[in-house]
Parts: sequence; structure tokens; C-alpha cells
Amino acid sequence: MAEIYVEPFRPGQEMLVAQIHNASFDEWARKLGEAYAYRKVMPQEVLDWSQKPSNTIWLAYLNGVPAGYIHCRVEEIRGRRKFLHLLYELTDRDMGQSKIAVVPRYRGRGVGKALLRTTLEYFKDRGVEIATAYAYDDNEAASALLSSLGFRHEEIFYYEDYSQQEPFAFDSIYAELDLSKPLKDVRLNPDVKVRTPREEDLDALIRIFGECSPWVYGPKPSAKEVLSWLHNSRAKVTLVAEYRGETVGAMEFFKDGRIGIPGVLPEHRRKGIGTTLFYHLLKEMQRHGLVKAVVDTGIILRDAIRMYHRLGFHIARRRWAWIKLM
Repeated sequence: MAEIYVEPFRPGQEMLVAQIHNASFDEWARKLGEAYAYRKVMPQEVLDWSQKPSNTIWLAYLNGVPAGYIHCRVEEIRGRRKFLHLLYELTDRDMGQSKIAVVPRYRGRGVGKALLRTTLEYFKDRGVEIATAYAYDDNEAASALLSSLGFRHEEIFYYEDYSQQEPFAFDSIYAELDLSKPLKDVRLNPDVKVRTPREEDLDALIRIFGECSPWVYGPKPSAKEVLSWLHNSRAKVTLVAEYRGETVGAMEFFKDGRIGIPGVLPEHRRKGIGTTLFYHLLKEMQRHGLVKAVVDTGIILRDAIRMYHRLGFHIARRRWAWIKLM
């Protein structure tokens, strides 16, 4: 009979966790490529995870052999009342799945279940009320594991103690476009000028990030943060939309084919500005020789999803939100 032992991470085990991580997520890296942000992690990164506030890492041993790890974080949520939330951390905030990792040759022997059960019980005893994990809809093993421990998939999940209007968690979609083929003909707004950003766009970009992408720098980003993005972004190309003399939107793409969308200001939506900016970004990607574009967004952003369809994207997969009330 297999003996499984779970213990908290200790400094000095970072190499071990990195090896487990790289072995566990290798299949996704090979299947999806760099566009989904899968890559090998280094020991120092693991150590950095462990030193972040309220983060914990747990290791599982099968008959004395390291077989898996899990990485989670407890956060205090201030909604209609305060409560504690357990998040199983993601391999990548936008593209990844929760870090519930089991070395392939040890799967199906209860390692993942032991890791989840240990952390759920530990944090329930410390006042956590709700837990969230994320996994792709085609990750059948993760779906079976999470379901077996009482998690349920919620496309859009409302938690009354958080908000009666805003969802607490929701699915994301990942859409792909074959750039080796001509782009679809779409109606463009002739009043939109698409160009690279300049420093005089700073005030507009601060507002774009704050109102359209508050999860990046918060609802009130500083000039320093946006200037750092402007000068140090890892993006291959960044473009802005100028409409009647005003900078109203921004998008970027990376060398791996991922697209980042800070967004278009709310009062300028439904004017074809986003579609026009997106079309020119895709043309720029083709000029740089990219063969596939990948974009992600929350399921609640229906207008963005409709725009992807207009431009010829197809939904390749979803990332499901899994919820457990403790």
C-alpha cells in the first residue's frame, strides 16, 4: 500500500520543487508552446514564491520519494464583509493553471488528493471560508481531482459576502488565430490613427490602465509604473489608438504570439476603435513573421469575445474556475 506524506516547504528544497514543477507541467509546455507562458522554473523563483506574504508551498512524498507539490496563498477579501480566501496559485496569472503538480509517473496514486486535502484542512482550521483553483477545460485529470474533493466548476461565481453585483470568480477563454492566412475583412474606423506610443501619451495611458486594466497596476496607476511599462515592456510591439486627437486605447504583442490588451476607454467603445487597433496589431504581427496569435479574456467580457470572433479567432480552450466553500 502506498504511503503518502505531506510537509510544508523548507528553504533548501527549492531545487526539488523546481524539478517537480518542470516535470509536471512539461506536457502542457510541449502541447501549447510559449504562447501559454509555460517554461522551466529555476530554484531561485521557487524560493521567491515561498517568501511572498501569505504564500505557502507543500511537498508530497510517495513511499519516501518526492512526488508532487502545491502552492497556495491566503488573502483577506474585503467585500460586503471581510473573509479569508485560499487561492491555489497559477503558473501564469493570465495563461496558466493552478500549481497542483504531480510527477507523471506518480499520478493516479493519491498524491494530488493528499496535497489538496492537507491544505484544505489546514487552512479551514485557520478560518478560510472559500477556496479557488483554476484548470483548463481539457485537463480531465484536474477536473476529476477537484470534483472528488468537493470543488465545483462555476462559469461565473457570485459570492454574496463579496458582492451582489460583481462576480467573485469566473472562467477565462483562450482564442487563437492562424496568422499564415489573410486576415478577415472587417469594417475599420477611418477616424482612428494607429501608431506607436510616445511619452506625451502618458496621462492617457495612466487612465487606460486604471479604467480598462486595473488588475495590472490597480485602479490608480502611478506615472512611474506606466512609464516603466512604456520603456521596459517585454512586448515586441506596442500600438495606441488616437481618435480625433485623443489617445484612447492601447494593445501590444509579444514574440511568442501572445497579445496584451490594456484596452479602450469606456466612453470610446462600440465605435470600431478596438477592432481597428486590433486589426493593425495583427497586421504588424504578420509583418514580424508570427504564425499564431493567442489572446485571453474573462468570460464576462462579452464585447471582447465578439471582437475576437469578428477578426477570425476561434476559442481553443477555457480555463475553468473551481470553487469550494469550506
